[in-house]
Amino acid sequence: RGGELVLVSTVRDIRRLAGRRVRVSFADAVTPPARWPDGWEVIQVSPRDWDLRVHGALGDLAAMLAALPIADLEVQIPHLEEILKAHYVDKAPA
Repeated sequence: RGGELVLVSTVRDIRRLAGRRVRVSFADAVTPPARWPDGWEVIQVSPRDWDLRVHGALGDLAAMLAALPIADLEVQIPHLEEILKAHYVDKAPA
């Protein structure tokens, strides 16, 4: 951008930067954790639906969900183009 490299990394590392969007629907109302693990961003949470962005491995998420009444689980990996757009969008001068 502007003649400067914004991001130099492998495709795998670039994908890891963005994290994965995880949507969980529950068969019954559940109580979300009081504190979410590091690397997790809460997009929206209700008693029957969690919408999260998870950076890193999903093992902690699987362990947390193991005892809960899951109705549906969706994991989205962002397209590479979507990730790169955020780094290469021209920012207006302040």
